[in-house]
Amino acid sequence: MDTKSFGGLTVPSKLVINMENIFIEYFNSVAACKGID
Repeated sequence: MDTKSFGGLTVPSKLVINMENIFIEYFNSVAACKGID
């Protein structure tokens, strides 16, 4: 299994990528609400 160190924990890379995508989507939606591009 492909793993990555994330916050001191070893987790599957796929999980890290999913968390990054969720964070990016969340940040983009917050920025859009605030009118920041």
